[in-house]
Amino acid sequence: MIFLSHAHCRVHFEPLKHRPFQHKSDAMSVDEFGWFTINILIPIFLPLLGVLPFKMMSLPEGVEVRLISLVKDGQWCWTAICIGTSSMYELWDANTRNLVLAEFAGLCLFLNSSILVVAMSFASGGAIFKTPILDRSLSFFNWISNYRTFVASFFLILFTVCSSSAQHFYLTRLNNLTL
Repeated sequence: MIFLSHAHCRVHFEPLKHRPFQHKSDAMSVDEFGWFTINILIPIFLPLLGVLPFKMMSLPEGVEVRLISLVKDGQWCWTAICIGTSSMYELWDANTRNLVLAEFAGLCLFLNSSILVVAMSFASGGAIFKTPILDRSLSFFNWISNYRTFVASFFLILFTVCSSSAQHFYLTRLNNLTL
């Protein structure tokens, strides 16, 4: 974690009662939970929830609705691209308002760009090379081996969520200190 001195981010030392949105605990506030829900949870889980009504419908014979079909070919990488792009915009905005050091912004932009390139590669590869849906009775290691694109996209989206959330909450705290 990079610590900034007050000279780099123009911190105004004011009494706590004059700092809007200052929280007394490290617990997630309603605003932070709202950001996390809208920017992280909904893009990841809404497509999965969207297929559930089809499980309740009577479908033609031979049509089986399985959640794995939504993510098996690296589709979560598209979500990682969206989250990473949003994170890059947020960082760019903070940088134009001189809230962050250029070194910090450069490091985050490099990290986000790397995430986008890897996610694009997995998502594109998954669109071209389809993963077969296998029987449910596979061993764990055979399942991981077959759905390796899904496993890679899972860890990529997890890393993207962690890095984007850390960056967002760090920038939010910096912004609150400069108000």
